[in-house]
Amino acid sequence: MTSSASPAAILQQDLGQICHQIIEQKRWTQFRDLQIVVEPTLSSFGAHITLSEWKIHVIVGEDFYNAVDTAITQEKLPFSRTAAIEKMMYAILNHEHGHFAHAPKTKEDLQNIITGIYRAIEGREYRMDSIQGLCFYIHNMYTDTILNTINAHTDEDPQRFRDGLALLYIVMNNYTKRMLGQKADKAHALFLSSNQILCQTNPDFYGKIQQFFPRFFASFSRYRSKIMDIFTGDREITKNAIHGELAEQDIGTMLRKMQDTSQWGSMAEEYALIIYPFLRQQLQWMESSYTRKQPSSGSGSSSGKQQGKKPNRPAQQGKGDKDNGNKDNGNKGNDGDDDDGKKIPQYNPGREIIKRLISESVHVPYTSPFLKQFKRLDRLYTQRAGRLALFAEEQELLSPHLEIPLGQEEMPLSEFSTTGIDWAATRIYNNKEGTKDGNNIQLYRRTTPLVLPIEVEEKQGGLPDLAWIFDSSTSMNFNPFDRDGQGEYHFAALTFYSMIKYLEEKGLAPLLNYYLANFSNKTHSSSWCSYAELNTVKRTLFDYQGQGTVLDPTVLRNLRETRRDNAICFMLSDTDFNFENNVDDLLKEIDEIQTRGGIAFYLFLLGGQPTSFSKGVEQRGLPVHPIKKAEDFLHAGIHFTKDFYGEVIRS
Repeated sequence: MTSSASPAAILQQDLGQICHQIIEQKRWTQFRDLQIVVEPTLSSFGAHITLSEWKIHVIVGEDFYNAVDTAITQEKLPFSRTAAIEKMMYAILNHEHGHFAHAPKTKEDLQNIITGIYRAIEGREYRMDSIQGLCFYIHNMYTDTILNTINAHTDEDPQRFRDGLALLYIVMNNYTKRMLGQKADKAHALFLSSNQILCQTNPDFYGKIQQFFPRFFASFSRYRSKIMDIFTGDREITKNAIHGELAEQDIGTMLRKMQDTSQWGSMAEEYALIIYPFLRQQLQWMESSYTRKQPSSGSGSSSGKQQGKKPNRPAQQGKGDKDNGNKDNGNKGNDGDDDDGKKIPQYNPGREIIKRLISESVHVPYTSPFLKQFKRLDRLYTQRAGRLALFAEEQELLSPHLEIPLGQEEMPLSEFSTTGIDWAATRIYNNKEGTKDGNNIQLYRRTTPLVLPIEVEEKQGGLPDLAWIFDSSTSMNFNPFDRDGQGEYHFAALTFYSMIKYLEEKGLAPLLNYYLANFSNKTHSSSWCSYAELNTVKRTLFDYQGQGTVLDPTVLRNLRETRRDNAICFMLSDTDFNFENNVDDLLKEIDEIQTRGGIAFYLFLLGGQPTSFSKGVEQRGLPVHPIKKAEDFLHAGIHFTKDFYGEVIRS
C-alpha cells in the first residue's frame, strides 16, 4: 500500500510552490524562508511578516480551495481557480513585503503611528489588552492603505496586484458571510472602500466588494472622503480617485504625501479618530503579526465605550497637586516633592503604554537583519578580500580607463610636505641600492590631483578620499552566505573591502577619509569617517534594504559640503529610479558637484541600459561606465585602486 499525502500537505506544497516562484520573480531572495501554515478552517486566514527572521507567514484553512471555488461561482468571477489563487498569492506577498518596504518600515515610523493612534483613543479605552489590540489593528488598517496604494501604482505589474487584492477581499468576505453570517462592520467598510478606490481597483470587482458593506450607513460617502483626504492631502484628488480619473500628477502628489513619514503620526491620529467610533469587531483574517502574537481577550470588540475599570495607578502624593490639564488625572504630582523632600518622577501612562507596545512588537527592530550579523560579515568579507589577487594589470578586465595625469617633478626631501607630495608617484625601496642618489625614497611633487578640472582648495591636498554610493534595491541581490557570496550587492561589498584591503596593505588606509551611502526606499549614509571610524562605514554598507529605488539628493550635497579633502566617488546602480522628479533633483546636485569642484564622480551603470539619469550624467561630461554585471565593478575597482594610488612600497 502507498500512503498518499494529506489534503493539508498538498495545499501547503501547492501554495508554497506558487509563492516561491513569485519571490524568485520579484528577487526578494531574503524572504525565501517562507512559511505556509494550514489550519482547520479558513476563518483564520491571513498573512504576516516577521522581520526579526525575515520570514513571510501565510496562514490558510484546509477548506481554502473550496472557499475559492465557491466565491468564483457565486460572485461570477472571470478566473479559474488556479489563476485566482496565483493572483491572490501575488497580492499577499506584495502586501506583506510592503510592510517591510513601505509602511511601517522602521521602528521609529511604527512608534509614530502607534503614538498617533493612542492619542485618538486615549481616555476611551483603559484595559491594556483592549488598547493593544485596537492600536495594532487600526495601525494595520492605516499601513495597509499606504502600502497597498503604493504597490498598486508602482508595482511592475500593477493590474495583477490590484486584481489579486480585490479577489482576496471578495473570497474572504464571501466566506465570512456564508460561514459566520457576518458582513463587514462600518469601520471595515470604510477601510475597504477607501483602500480599493485609492488603488483604482477594477470597478466590476469593487462593485462585488461593496455588496458586503452594511446596508444602512447614511454618512458613508462623507466619512470615506474624509479618510481619503488624509492620504491624498487634496479634496480634488480625492474626487478624481472616486470617479476613477486619477491623473499621473495626482498619483505623484498622493504617493509623496503617503511617503512623507514625518506626517505619519498626525495622519494616523486623524485616521483613528474617524475609524474608531465605527469599529465593532476585529476580524482575525485582517490582523497583523502584532495582534496574532498577542490577541485581545474575548471578541476584541469595542463600541467606543469604556470597557472594564481603570488600571491601578500610584496614588497622588501630598496635597495641592495641580491638574495640568492632562486627560489623565492619575499622574503623580507635577514635579512635586513627597513628604521627605525627594523628587518624584512624573508618571506618564501614555508613554509607558507606547513603550510597552513597541518593545513587545515582533517587528522590532525595523533595520536590516544583516546588521545583526555584522561581525560575521566583517570577518567574512575581510577574508574574501584577502584571497583576491590585486594584480589588475595582469588581467584582461574591464577598466574605467581613467586618464589621471600625475606629477612627474621630483621633490627633494628637504621640501617634503604632506599637502604637496604626489603619493601615487612616490616610491620607497627596501633594497640596499636605493635610488641613483643612494636614497631609499623617491618623492614627486603633486601637480594635478585628479583628471577633472577640480579646484584645489587651500588646506586640502594629499591623497583624495574615497566615497561609494551603492544601490541596495531589489535589483541588487544580496546573498552573502550562499557559497562564496552571490548577488550584485555582494560584489559591491567585496569591491569596498578589496579596495580597503589594498590600501591597508600599502599603509595608505589611515591617510584617507571614507564615505558610504546605500539607497533603496531610504538612503543610509555613514557621513565622512576617518580610518579609525571605518566600522561606521561598514555598518552602513551592510544596512542592506532590498526595496525600491529612491536616492535622497541630500546625500550628494552632504558628501560635497562636508568633505575633508578632494574626493573620488563611485556610484553603482542601474539608476532606474522610481520617480522622475528624483532624477531631476539628483542632476541638480551633480551640477553643484561640477561647479564647486573637488570631487571626481564615476557612475557605473549596471545592466548597461541608458536611463534618464545616466544620460544626464553623461551630458554633463562625467564618466559613465556601462557594465553587464556587478562583478565587472569589482574588477574595475581593483584596477582603479592599483592604477591611481599606486604601489607605494616596492619590494
